[in-house]
Amino acid sequence: MSTLMNLQIVWNSYDSQLKNFKSSPMIARDLKEIRENAPKIKNIDDFINNRQVFNFVLKAYGMDDKPYPAYIKKLLVEGTKDPKAFANSFVDSRIKEFVNDMGFADGKNGNFGNADFMAKLVQKFEVLSFEEEKGNADANVRLGLYFERKASSMKDWYSVLADKALSEVVITALGLPPEARLGDIDKLADLLEKRIPIKDLQDPKKVKSIVQRFAVLGDRDNAIASNPTIQLFQGQLRGRQVVHIDPSVLAMASKMRYQ
Repeated sequence: MSTLMNLQIVWNSYDSQLKNFKSSPMIARDLKEIRENAPKIKNIDDFINNRQVFNFVLKAYGMDDKPYPAYIKKLLVEGTKDPKAFANSFVDSRIKEFVNDMGFADGKNGNFGNADFMAKLVQKFEVLSFEEEKGNADANVRLGLYFERKASSMKDWYSVLADKALSEVVITALGLPPEARLGDIDKLADLLEKRIPIKDLQDPKKVKSIVQRFAVLGDRDNAIASNPTIQLFQGQLRGRQVVHIDPSVLAMASKMRYQ
């Protein structure tokens, strides 16, 4: 089944699917553990040393690719008030959100005793875990759902490019070669702004159009990469592989062309 069809299935009954997922034994176990351990967190060292809480929080904030205690501790100790703070050296908005939400700066005890913070933490974990589960069979479904969820919080193209998952969706949707991310970031940001004004990410319909185009072109690229026979007949156009494929797929992509 295509990525677009899988996404459509999720979109058609998103709320009910998410509700059922939240009630699954796996999620219930994870939530039981965080609720039992959260009251034990009174300072940064408690957080760093409690691996269940540490891993849960990093996953909830999409930072489980950064499981380095020294790195996380430096972020939390310095906070974000000082322009020279470690967190402010990153364009990735997830990092500053994480640091501010945790509430450990200036020697404070953190927010694990705050009901609003805990509700937000659990909600973030549930949604991200749901997207992860939907991506088990098709990684592009997870990318598409993630982009749709995060797009409106992006204030500029640098923030998008700082997030590997978001940039993957945009680069693919616009038919740019993967190597584009390795070039001059200022030129790439300018190009993206010309093709898709950043303000368009505030429009759910335009965001969904980007995700739909990503789904179709992502499947095309995956088919090329996984089929040696197809590769024998491929051409080159603007640095991207091109093959003769089902005209219906090309027609679908054409209809989704971003305006």
